Parts: sequence; C-alpha cells; structure tokens
Amino acid sequence: MRRVFITIFLMLASFGVGVIGTWHHFDHTGNAPTISTTTLPSLTVPILREKFTLLLCNAGTTTGMEGCAEHQTVALDERINHLRGQIFTRLHDGPAKRRFIVAETNWQTYRQSACASVSDVYQGGSQFPVEFAQCEVQLDQQHRADLSEQLKSY
Repeated sequence: MRRVFITIFLMLASFGVGVIGTWHHFDHTGNAPTISTTTLPSLTVPILREKFTLLLCNAGTTTGMEGCAEHQTVALDERINHLRGQIFTRLHDGPAKRRFIVAETNWQTYRQSACASVSDVYQGGSQFPVEFAQCEVQLDQQHRADLSEQLKSY
C-alpha cells in the first residue's frame, strides 16, 4: 500500500512541476478546493498549518474521534515541518530547494485530495469528517517516514 502512495506521489510531483504557482486550498471536511494563483515562495520551506479549530479528543463520539485524529495530525505536522527544515538546510542550491518546495507543496495538495476521496463514501454522514481526519493521520505518518529516510540520505 505504501508503494502505491509513493508511486502516486511521484506522479503528482512530476505533474505539479508544470503548475507551479497554483495552490489548492481545502478545508478539513474535504469540500471542493478554491484555487488562488500565487507565486512560489522565494526559497522558503513549506510549513504545514491546519485551518481547523481543534476539537476535544474523545474516542466515544464521532466528533471526539475526529478531535483525536486532529490532535494526531497537528503533532505529526510539527514533526514533518521539523524534518522539512532539516532537509531544506542540506539542499545544495536554489534549483534543489525549488524542487523540494514543489514536491512538498504537491504532497500537501495530494493529501487533501486523497483524503477527500477516501471519505467520500461517507459524504453527508457523521463519519465523513472522522474518515477524512484519520486519513490525514495515516498519510502524515507515511510522509514523516519518507522524509526521515530522505534526511538519512544526506
């Protein structure tokens, strides 16, 4: 399964090189993206910042399960941001940094689209945001592992 995600990620990353400057923004419920055109940040590492207000964690309710996943996502985002920073400082030139920025930005877009797709089966139900949030946790865990491996290569 992990190999499938990596393959999809690499395909999206190579596709995304042609769409630098187009950013897709999703909310955590998986609503359709709004698209805004911006310029690629000038060689600054992308930072994951969630746009939701954290819910309380309670495994006994659907809202609470969503909250638990949100707390996990925020913690994993911090680890991903830290790894991104460590990798970014080791990149040797501007083109390498730009490729990293594009890849990480495309990964964020992929995470949102993939989790929206995974949770679509529950569209309109109370389980929809739970599935979306749990998907984000799973993809964050995989991406953190991938970034850790990349960092080891330096």
